[in-house]
Parts: sequence; structure tokens; C-alpha cells
Amino acid sequence: MRNNLKTTTQNAKGIIAIDKIIRTILVRTAFITILIGSAIAANLYNIKSRTDLTSSILLLLIAATIASGLFYAFWIKMRWNLRQLIYVQMQGDLLTAGILVLLTGATDSVFPFLFFIAILNGANMLGRRGALFAATGATVSLLAVYILHFTGIPFLAKKLPTIAAQHHIRVYPILIHVVAFYAVGLLSGYLAQMLGKAGSEIAKKDTDIRELLAINASIVRSIQSGLISLSHDGKITFFNQAAVQITGIFQDEAIDKPLLEVLPSFDALLDEHFFKKLWIRPEIKIIRKNKTIATLGVNISALTSESGQQKGSLIIFQDLTEIRKLENAIKQKEHLAAIGELSAAMAHEIRNPLAAITGSVQTLEMILETQDSDQIQLLEIIGQETDRLNNLITEFLEFARPVRSSPEIMLFSDIILQTINAFQKTLISEQIEIINQCEKNPSFVNIDPNKLQQVIWNLLNNASEAMMKKGIIWISTHRLMKNKHEWIELTVEDDGPGFEEGISTKIFAPFFTTKDEGTGLGLAISHRIIVDHNGLMQAENREEGGAKFSVLLPVYKIGKSSSKSKKEICVSETAFQTPDKNI
Repeated sequence: MRNNLKTTTQNAKGIIAIDKIIRTILVRTAFITILIGSAIAANLYNIKSRTDLTSSILLLLIAATIASGLFYAFWIKMRWNLRQLIYVQMQGDLLTAGILVLLTGATDSVFPFLFFIAILNGANMLGRRGALFAATGATVSLLAVYILHFTGIPFLAKKLPTIAAQHHIRVYPILIHVVAFYAVGLLSGYLAQMLGKAGSEIAKKDTDIRELLAINASIVRSIQSGLISLSHDGKITFFNQAAVQITGIFQDEAIDKPLLEVLPSFDALLDEHFFKKLWIRPEIKIIRKNKTIATLGVNISALTSESGQQKGSLIIFQDLTEIRKLENAIKQKEHLAAIGELSAAMAHEIRNPLAAITGSVQTLEMILETQDSDQIQLLEIIGQETDRLNNLITEFLEFARPVRSSPEIMLFSDIILQTINAFQKTLISEQIEIINQCEKNPSFVNIDPNKLQQVIWNLLNNASEAMMKKGIIWISTHRLMKNKHEWIELTVEDDGPGFEEGISTKIFAPFFTTKDEGTGLGLAISHRIIVDHNGLMQAENREEGGAKFSVLLPVYKIGKSSSKSKKEICVSETAFQTPDKNI
């Protein structure tokens, strides 16, 4: 406790002690001033003439009380020892009480209660030790007053009639007061000690509660699951930050609003929970504020009071959108793996008869040597359809079998430029304009060059066919940060008719095509190539009209210690191979 009283204002306990001292100074100054002033005004003592010094001394006592208050304030400002200040203050209070009792009749005075106030103040400031110190000081002061009053002082007795000598000293009142002083000191000290202990426990529990509340708030703030609490009438009372991120709805747009007004998709879920009392972990789809659809896994539980009465509900939900996408991707890969196994057997079963048919047709052409145009046309049809079926099987096998690639580190812009130049040579008779908007900043990627050429060629060819051989194709690149990784994005856009509603979600599915002629495997193969190189591929309609394909690949960072030079990692012009346009 000594350390607490000697602390500066930077210590929390020291601040409390200083506050108590300041309050005591203000209260004692005001109390003593009012008390002495009222004594003078009420004429509680016997003043025989205006020359009596009693009233003057009382006025000086008021002035001394005010001056001591200012001195105590200066003491605190100078940050001297606070414990010593408390002892000085108690001694001053006891001295003031003794003088006031002496001047107002000693044994006949009405002011001995001031000693008890000083004792209580000592207990309040310093506990049991302060109370006993004040009780001892009160005893000494009271004995001094009675001694002066019993013996009398000739000089003062003439000026102060209340100090005139008494022939009989009252021992019993003195004894009663002394016993009362120590009894009050012991009792107030004990109560102050118990109060301090209780205050410490309360402060500790308050600190524990604050820490628990802070931990609880931190947990609620940190969890990745959305958390919504509802009142008994279905209004939202809590909406955590994760719920804001998942739904796109801000807290001020949700708090105190009915749940079904904020999230209408929860309608059927609440009916099941409140009325059927059946519970599983269902999944629902909601429309976010940005108009995208999210899949949520939801849990609902009742909020109950200690008596078990339901006060509301608690909704916890997780965003399963990406998980469901990954699951669908895994299922698609498993399906493709099964197709790959089946295709290996199909190749042998179908290609062998095709080879026999092709050979038989060629033999017939040589044996018949006919000039009949109908027969020649039939033989040509057989040959064409056989070739088409053989191409279909080739593409199917390429899609179904595992991708065999030889990745190389290359400049992304080089492979794009070379593919554009090669593709433009096929557009001599077509009114197609290709606008190259690729960034000049060098971006390196680690990918099989032939596979990347195949993807770009396929996108350019699809755009050309969608525009009916007439229009503009824009091809551009730019770098971006996604999930703390750097990516290069290639976009191919056209001003054709675009996609019909719902097609963009299944355009990469095998055998899906909108062309009159085509196998529906070109984009599926391109998509698989990009995915197998840790990339992403998307398709959407342009706002201005037409289609937009985006290819996202991770940027390969070339270190200073790389042994390959820039020339060695660039794809050479002579190494380019034109992909099969039919793909």
C-alpha cells in the first residue's frame, strides 16, 4: 500500500489515492469553514464583550484551514510523498478539532465528534494503521484540551473565558471518549480493510469480465463463419463482420431489421426450424448485394435464458461456394478419367474398322475404274465421312488422355505475337481485324509453348467463326495480384453475337458446341490445358456486345541468378507450329 500511495499520476492506484486526498481536502475545507462560521453566527459560546478573542481565533482558524488546503494542493502538485501528506493532514485536522473544542467549552463543547470524523478519515485513507494513528492523536488532543481547561492559563483566561480553570476534572467523560476513539478506530480500520479487500476482488473480477468480454468480442470478430442473432420477433440484433463479407450487406443495413427482409432466402429455413422443429444442416442459395449467387451451409440454434425460455435464435453459416465449385471440378475430373479409360478401348475398336473401310474404298476405286459419277460420289462420301470420324476420335483421345506437356520458361508476349502473325495469314479472304493491345512489360510464364499456341489459336478461331468471318478481335494482356500471387491475364474479345443466356456456364463442357459443324472439344481441350498449367479460363459476354474469353496464368519470376538469358527463354519464330484449325 505504501508503494501505491507514493506512485505518480501514471499509476492507476496512485491516481485513486490522489483523487481521495483531493476530495478530502475540499470536503474538510468546506466543512470546517461552514461549521466554524455557523458557530460564530449562532453564538454557541458565551461572549461577554467585543474584546473577546474567541471569535477572532475562530476566524483565524477558518483562514488557517483554507491556507492548509492550498498548501496540501501545492504538495500534491510537487509530487511529494503522499503518505506523509496524509499524516500531516490528519495531524492538522486533529489540531483544528482540539482548538475548536477548547474554545467552545471543552467538556461542555458540542464539537468532540470532529475527532471521530478524523478517525474515520484516517481509516479511509490508510486503513487500520491510519485509524489507530488518528485515535491516538484524538486522545492526545482531548487530554491536552482537558488539561488546559483544568489548570487554566492566566493570560488566556482573562481574554478567553472558556479557558478559565475548573476545580473539578471530569474523569469519566474523558475515559468514555478515549475508549470510543479506539473502538471507532479498530472498527473503522477493520471495515476499511474488508472494504479494500472487497474492492480489490471486485476490481479483479471486473478486470476478468472485461478480459472475457474482449476475448469473446475478438473470437466473434475473428471467426470466418457468419453469425446472426435474432430476437424473439425475428429481428436481427447482431450481424458480425464475416456475415458482412459473405452476404455483402452492411451492419447498419441489417441491425434491427427483420431477417426475411434482409435475407429472404432464409424463409423456408426458418419455417422448418420454428414450426417443424426438425434439424439438419441444410444448404441454401442467396443472392448477394452484387447480384452474385452464393451457397451457404447454415446452422440454427435457439438462444435461451437461464430458465430455459427461448429468447431468440442464433444463425451460423459458412460460404460453401468455392468448396462446391472445387467438388464439381473434382467430379468432372473423375468423369474425364473414366472417359479416358473408356476411350483407350474405343480407339482400338473403332480405328481398326475405319482403317479397313478406308483401304476397301481405295481398293474399290482401283478395281471399278468406273466413270459413273454417282458411284464416284458415293465413294468420296464414304472417304470423307471416314476421315471425319477418324478426326473426331483423334480429338476425343487428345481430350481424354492425360496432357503430356513439356513446359518451358518463355515471354508471354512473344508466343502471343507469333500466334497472331500466323493466324492472320489464314485471314486473307476474310474481313477480320485483330487489334493487339498487349502490354509491353515482359512477363514470363512456365508452360508448354505448343499447348499455349493451341489455346490462343483456338480462341482466335472461335471468335472469327462467331463473327461470320467479319468483325474485330481484341487481344490484350495485363498483370494483376490475386490471392497474394502475381498473374498475367490474356483476354480475347470479339464484337460478334456473344453467348445465349446460360451458355457461358457450360461452354467448356466436352461435346458442347453451338456450331453446325464441330465436335465441341476445342474449348474443352483448351480449358484443360490451362487448368493443368495451374491457370484459370473463363467466358462471358461483353457489355458492348460480343464474347470475352479470359486466360489467367501465374507469372514466373526470373531471379538474378538464373542461368538462362532472355534470348534463350524466348520462343523463336522458327519453332512455331500452326495448330490444327479443325480443333
